[in-house]
Amino acid sequence: MTPQPHHTLLYHITHVDNLPNIIKSGGLWCDKKRVGKGFDSTNIAHADIKERRLKIPVPLYSGTTLASYVPFYFCNRSPMLYSIHTGYVKGYSDGQTSIIYLVTTIDRVLASESRWCFTDGHAVMAFSEFYNQIADLSKIDWLMIDNCSWRDTLEDNDRKRRKQAEFLVEDFVSWDLFDKIGVISNCTLISPLCQLNQTGIIER
Repeated sequence: MTPQPHHTLLYHITHVDNLPNIIKSGGLWCDKKRVGKGFDSTNIAHADIKERRLKIPVPLYSGTTLASYVPFYFCNRSPMLYSIHTGYVKGYSDGQTSIIYLVTTIDRVLASESRWCFTDGHAVMAFSEFYNQIADLSKIDWLMIDNCSWRDTLEDNDRKRRKQAEFLVEDFVSWDLFDKIGVISNCTLISPLCQLNQTGIIER
C-alpha cells in the first residue's frame, strides 16, 4: 500500500436535483446540520445506513457521529453507485443518469482548515479504523480503491469494505472547494445549468 499525494481526488455522490440547493446554501452541509436547518434533499442512500450514521461515534473527535461529517469516497466507481445503477436502493428509482459527483482534493480541504479524518473502509463497519494524520493515508488499500473489481471472495472477504474508504469533513464543505462535477452525460446538467454560472469544469 502506497501513500498518495495530497492532491488525491475526493468524490461526494449526490442527486442532480440537490445541486441548486447546495449552491444556494454555499456548499455541502453534513446530514446533522442539513436536517437541523430544514434543507430538503433527494435521498439516494440506503435509509437504514443513514440512520446508523446518525448514531455511530467518530472516535477521534468526542461528541461527533458520522452524520456530523460530509462524506467523500476516494474512488469514483463505488459499490454505492453500483447499488444505484442496479436499482438496489429502496425508495430510489431515478437510476444512475441523475447522479453527479462533486469533486475536490485533499489539498483543498486541508487549506480550508476544516476538521477532517478518514477511514480505511466503510465508516459504518465496526472494524474500520479512523485516522487524522496525512501520513496514515498509507493505511488505505489503494490497489482496491483503483480496482474495478471489488466483490468479496473466499480468499479475501474484506474487499468491498476497503473499497469504500471514506474521507470525512466536519459540518460543511464550501462550494468554492469543488473544481469539478462528474456526470455520466452532459445532459444530466441541462436542467440546473442556470445555477452553475460560477462553477468550474464539467467532466464527463
